[in-house]
Amino acid sequence: MCSEEMSPQLISKIEQVIDYDIKIMSLLTEVADEIPDPIVHTLITSIIGDNNNHIRFFTLLLSQAATLPVRIKVSKKHSLNLR
Repeated sequence: MCSEEMSPQLISKIEQVIDYDIKIMSLLTEVADEIPDPIVHTLITSIIGDNNNHIRFFTLLLSQAATLPVRIKVSKKHSLNLR
C-alpha cells in the first residue's frame, strides 16, 4: 500500500490502534505482575507479545504514509525503532 492510498482519516485510525495496543500492553503487564499462577502469567505474557507484534505491524503500515523514520515509545523500558 502506498501512502497515496492512505487518507488522513485512515492514518488517524491506525494511530488510534497503536495507542490502544500500547495502553493494553501496559495494563496487561500490570495484571501479569499480580498473577501468582505461573501458567496464567505465561499466557498473559504471550498476549503481551502478540500486542507487541500488532504495534510493530501497524507502525510499519503507518510508516508508509510518512517520509521520516518512525519511533514509537512502548513503555519506559521499551521502544520500537522502525526504518
